[in-house]
Amino acid sequence: MRTPKIIDIPTDGGFLRGQLQLPDQPKGLIVFSYGSRNSRLNPRNRFIAKKLLQEDFATLLFDLFTPQEYFEDKREERFNLEFSTRRLIEVTEWLKKQPDTARFPIGYFGSGAGAASAITAAADLGPQTVKAVVCRSGRLDLLKDKLDFVQSPTLLLVGSLDSQNILAFNENAFKRLKGTKELQIISGASHFFEKPDKLEELIQFARNWFLKYLHFQETEMDKDFIP
Repeated sequence: MRTPKIIDIPTDGGFLRGQLQLPDQPKGLIVFSYGSRNSRLNPRNRFIAKKLLQEDFATLLFDLFTPQEYFEDKREERFNLEFSTRRLIEVTEWLKKQPDTARFPIGYFGSGAGAASAITAAADLGPQTVKAVVCRSGRLDLLKDKLDFVQSPTLLLVGSLDSQNILAFNENAFKRLKGTKELQIISGASHFFEKPDKLEELIQFARNWFLKYLHFQETEMDKDFIP
């Protein structure tokens, strides 16, 4: 297992700080979309990333805001879908140009408002770029017409003890999704999946989804490629 890399991803007005972890033989790259100013440092996402890394998935956690924006009052941007989606697309396009990550199939793991950004970015970039999407407790009420254009296989994960609003948002979104999709309501889990066994259950659902849909389409050139 390689040492985590702290990277700076260029964006308008500065750079976004990220933590990239690469196993020796990555099956793909999972980009986390949290929709909050401290995405990279969120302990729940770090734990999920660690577990997925153990399954040989590369992971990227990145901050939604630049260091300068971090110290400014940007709280309103947390639920600005256009802003957070633009940042996620910029990060994805940057990854596709880097020698260490260009060949990896990319999946998104979105949480809360970041789940709406993940779905929107997947709709905009298409299934050739975003191979799979997993959403945890998604604020999918923030979505508008993008659900009609998502072609990437999408898994929605919600706790049965979450608010009725979040449950309804996800059930409504599931009905509108046109492509490969699945909705899992995890019994006894709350919005943040605080119980360790429920968080492990969520991770297993995510793991299986990525194992199924996030994989290389090997070419003759890829056979000789050592990441």
